[in-house]
Amino acid sequence: MVQPAVARAFMSDPLATDTGFLSRFLMCEPPSTIGTRMQANTRRDETALEGFAARRRDILDTPMPMDPEIRDLKPRTLGLASQARALLAQFSDAIEAAQAKGGTLAQITGTASKAAEQAARIAGVLTQWRDLHARQVEPGDMADSITLAQFYLSKASRLADAAAVSVEIDRAEALRKWILER
Repeated sequence: MVQPAVARAFMSDPLATDTGFLSRFLMCEPPSTIGTRMQANTRRDETALEGFAARRRDILDTPMPMDPEIRDLKPRTLGLASQARALLAQFSDAIEAAQAKGGTLAQITGTASKAAEQAARIAGVLTQWRDLHARQVEPGDMADSITLAQFYLSKASRLADAAAVSVEIDRAEALRKWILER
């Protein structure tokens, strides 16, 4: 895990943001829980953990789709149900509009521009987790993935705002030092 100060410094670096590298990550900096992690509050749901482990094991035990002669992977295409495609298009259009000058996502256009792609990838993972043999992403999985993509967009926006403030503070501090030295 990257330390928050390092992540903010990286996010304020124009070279890092302009290349599109950073916008391919789902960024999140949850609030610290230090001071609240009491053992008395710990609840362990064994049924949920066992269910997760069993599903993970089923997926890992499933043979990969492979050409047996040349051992070349032959992954199948996971399509989008028409309603799922419509949800994704609606989300993509809303994100595009929010990137316009003065829009709520204008300061993170690199990340926002990839949000629909991220939502589609997340939907594929949710679909495959639910049913490894599914032929298409269903609207429910797409709606859930859009919710997750929106969550990550809100976190990226908050982190970008914090990074911008850090850059301004760094510049002000450099100016202060220059004035004191001169």
